Amino acid sequence: MAMTPELKARWIVALRSGEYTQGRNALNPATNCYCCLGVLCIVLKRPDLLLLSYEHLRKASGLTISETDGCVDLNDVAQLSFNQIADYIEVYL
Repeated sequence: MAMTPELKARWIVALRSGEYTQGRNALNPATNCYCCLGVLCIVLKRPDLLLLSYEHLRKASGLTISETDGCVDLNDVAQLSFNQIADYIEVYL
């Protein structure tokens, strides 16, 4: 199952909203920061996914392994901003 266009659009809006403080290397570390996939958990209204594995997030969102891995790389390795990640998602996911 692929990510729905509606979910993709809501995720992009959330990433660009400025509502979430970006963090690295965790979905939602104790500092109340989020990686781009942590924001997706909030958009899905599934905060429980913040404590589970990426496999659970993939099933809930429709993302593939390579898509979640790519998002992690953009957020944690390339250290792109949420706006830059939203641009990527808009074009490539």
